[in-house]
Amino acid sequence: MVIKTMSTAYHNVSSLVEKSYYHDLSIKEQINSRVNIVFTMQLAAITLIGYFYKNIDFSGLLWAVAGVSALTGMALIIWLLSLRYSFKAFSDGYLYAILPPANDILLYKKQLEMHDHDNSEKTLSEYLDMKFAECSDCNSSLNIKRSNLAATAISCLKYSAALLLFSSIIFFSATLDMSSERHKQNIISQQIKEF
Repeated sequence: MVIKTMSTAYHNVSSLVEKSYYHDLSIKEQINSRVNIVFTMQLAAITLIGYFYKNIDFSGLLWAVAGVSALTGMALIIWLLSLRYSFKAFSDGYLYAILPPANDILLYKKQLEMHDHDNSEKTLSEYLDMKFAECSDCNSSLNIKRSNLAATAISCLKYSAALLLFSSIIFFSATLDMSSERHKQNIISQQIKEF
């Protein structure tokens, strides 16, 4: 009875360690998705920053040009920090521990059977449990690190977006957009007045 209870407890722990390994791998995929979303938002932010610098009318109101330039510059610096954290979170995704290949496990099993046929199943089971545990521990700590990096990247991106929002308000309300029809009409009306 005691041996059966110990065997059941061992099987439960073994099953728990295996489930933990696969759970950590599924968390890895969720973090990958989150990082890809951050990259997409960063692409949108840098597109807006590029639009500002490409289409700003430097002959416009001095305070507006200075404000847009300063806010967009700060947004760019914070965006670069966000990009750094995103790349780190993404690149750490290649450091996950995985189980040995199936051929290696089968070869190990054959070697065990040659040396100790009676205990080979138990030893193989313990070996796999140890590998599941090692991989799960490594992957769990990587998940925590990558999740924190992704959260920091999102936080930086929020600050960058806030600065870009204020910059956009100044940019469009002061008519600094050289590609807009309103700006072109203002230039035409100024030329008519000067004429």
